[in-house]
Amino acid sequence: MRVLVTGGKGFLGAWIMRRLARRGCALRVFDIAEDRRLIARIAGADVASRLDWWTGDIVSSGQTMIETVRVIRNLAKTPPVCVAVHALFSAATEAELVRLGSKVVSTNTVGHPTNAIDVSEAISGCVQDLVGR
Repeated sequence: MRVLVTGGKGFLGAWIMRRLARRGCALRVFDIAEDRRLIARIAGADVASRLDWWTGDIVSSGQTMIETVRVIRNLAKTPPVCVAVHALFSAATEAELVRLGSKVVSTNTVGHPTNAIDVSEAISGCVQDLVGR
């Protein structure tokens, strides 16, 4: 499965990609800047080096995400699964992505109907590690 991860260069995106890579997913990242260092530390250098990276601001309005889905759909003939670390887009954006055939999921860092990835345990574990349990 091919998966588009928005906000992938950050902490949560790196952990999500680690899990997806272990499941054999082909990963495409769309983020405001390309920086693979954190991903390499969390998901591994091999995962970080294989990423198909696109640069831009995608989630704030959702319009870039919609256009990206259209491009991927035209190139690959199948719509991607859209994974948003922080779902800041509107219901209208979500409806358009679904109309284009994409499944949209997000982490529960911001309350949104697409929340399907619970990151509380990962965050809690990392905080415990940082404070020495």
